[in-house]
Amino acid sequence: MLEIWGKRDNTILHTPQDLIDLSSKISKKGGLTTVQEYKTHLGKFSIILHYLIKNEQLSAKEDASYQFLMAFSLASQKNIKQALVNQKQLPKGPDGSSKPP
Repeated sequence: MLEIWGKRDNTILHTPQDLIDLSSKISKKGGLTTVQEYKTHLGKFSIILHYLIKNEQLSAKEDASYQFLMAFSLASQKNIKQALVNQKQLPKGPDGSSKPP
């Protein structure tokens, strides 16, 4: 089969640092301000996140939830975190306890 298809390509397309860089870039500009910016960010973030989970560089979507929030303005982050606390939807730690916002 190697004669037909060639060697396996072990190129790494994304790393967890890519999620950090993506959110940091938007955060430095003041955060997401429009629905279109949000949709664009969500699309890029989701592609990278799916790749990282598929290739076992992250174990679950929850591992990147706080990184996703970093793209929002500080005021929006505070409101989102408060809503998560109120709805008891904070990501869980290995012991089952809620991670702090």
